[in-house]
This record gives sequence, C-alpha cells and structure tokens, in this order.
Amino acid sequence: EVFRKWIAEGLVLQVGEPDMERVQEIWKEETGDMSMMLEWARQRGEERDRRERQWRERERELQKRERQLRERLKHGLEQGLEQGLEQGLEQGLEQGLEQGLEQGRREGIERARALVRRLATRRFGAGTVERLVPVLDSLSDPDRIEAVADAVVEARTGDELLARASEV
Repeated sequence: EVFRKWIAEGLVLQVGEPDMERVQEIWKEETGDMSMMLEWARQRGEERDRRERQWRERERELQKRERQLRERLKHGLEQGLEQGLEQGLEQGLEQGLEQGLEQGRREGIERARALVRRLATRRFGAGTVERLVPVLDSLSDPDRIEAVADAVVEARTGDELLARASEV
C-alpha cells in the first residue's frame, strides 16, 4: 500500500493528475520495471552465491592438497632422516673401526719401537740406541720390528745389532 502511494505521488509529479487508464499503464510499466529489477537482483544474487560456493569448494580442495603435500613431505623427511641416520651410523662405525684399528696399529708399533729402544739401551748403551733409532723409525711392519727385537737379544755387540737391524 505504501508502495502504491509512492508511485501515485510520483505520477502526479511527473504527469499532473492522470486519468485512471494512464495510471494503470504507468503502474504496469513501473511494476514491470520493478519485477525486472527484482529478477535481475535475484539472478545476480544467485550468481554471487554460486561463485562463493565454488570458491569455498576450491579453498577446501586446496587445503586438502596442502595437507596431503605436508604429509608426504613429513613422511619423506622422516624416511630420509631415517635412511641418513642408518647410513651415517654405518659409515661412522666403519670409519671409527678403521680409524681405531689404524690408531691401535700405530700405537702398537710405537710401543714395540719403545721396547726395542729400552732393551737396546740396557744391553748396549745410549750411543748404540742413538744410531738404532733412525732404523727403527723407518720400520712400520710389526714383524720387522720384532726381528730387530730378536737381534737385540741375540747380538753380542752394538755394531752387530746395528748391522742386523739394517738388514731387516
């Protein structure tokens, strides 16, 4: 009713006092225009709602993909770390054993040399040992150092010891 009054007042302002036929004609035009506007607004609203639904669905899909990618990345990192740790441990143990064995070998050789020097010093004196040290230091094979130790025990003189040690 308010709408009709508003249209009627607008008509009076536009055309003066119209006759009833003209009022009905204008009324049809105005309500038709209004219906068209309402239809247009309804369609725009539906389009907007459809686009919003599409965007929400797209956003959910992107979030789902992101979760999947994060899970795959997490799994890949965990698997990579696990493999890396295993390989690192294996390599570390291998290197550690090799280094330990090598260090033990060097220390054993050094102890054998020290023992031969000590025995030679007791038996033949410091002068003979000074000349024996370069020969001992050049030996890295435990069997050859052992042969020099045998020579310390078996030799009668320092010169004989040095000669036998040089032949080893």
